[in-house]
Amino acid sequence: LTRKLGASPTMMGLLFASFGVTVVCVAIPMGAVSDRVGRKGPLVGGLVALSIATAMFAYAETLPALFAARLAQGAADAVTWVVGFALLADLYDPAERGKASGIVMAGASSAFVIGPTLGGWLYELGGLRLPFLAVAVLSAAAAVFGTFLRLPDPPTNREPVPILAVLRVPAVRDCALAVTLAAATMSMLEPVLALHLQLLEINPARIGLV
Repeated sequence: LTRKLGASPTMMGLLFASFGVTVVCVAIPMGAVSDRVGRKGPLVGGLVALSIATAMFAYAETLPALFAARLAQGAADAVTWVVGFALLADLYDPAERGKASGIVMAGASSAFVIGPTLGGWLYELGGLRLPFLAVAVLSAAAAVFGTFLRLPDPPTNREPVPILAVLRVPAVRDCALAVTLAAATMSMLEPVLALHLQLLEINPARIGLV
């Protein structure tokens, strides 16, 4: 899509990176916000925003419109992930949280395997807009489902902890550093790999499979 709009590889990299900008900006305060207002509203709102942002991609005809959609998508993604994991902490005791988080991440990883393949196939089937519209519909369906969930109120006995104090805990700091390095490595490859495969004249469905 960016190449269709005349973007350079550097501009494509900036577009990928813009997602992370709003993830960082929104994710850090969102946990505290959901502690005050509850989990359900932000969770459903994030899914609605994700649906709208993804639909914006389908009809974007300029690079600024693409950047606006990508920034909105990053913010929506941050809300759903942070509030979702906060909800896990509400629902499960410390001894069970690792197992619950593992199940959630296994589901996410399975979707990361299915999604690109399905997206490439939908592109071949219905053109550029169809994958975006399919994701928008899935996000909207998840939002509707979320409105019927009965969720507990966040615990009120937790003391607020400043972000810097959290990062001073060695285990948290080391995990954050490891996640940052791993994510930087993967995100470095994402825009480059797609370009490389296009140069090899591989079709969209096979790019998705790779």
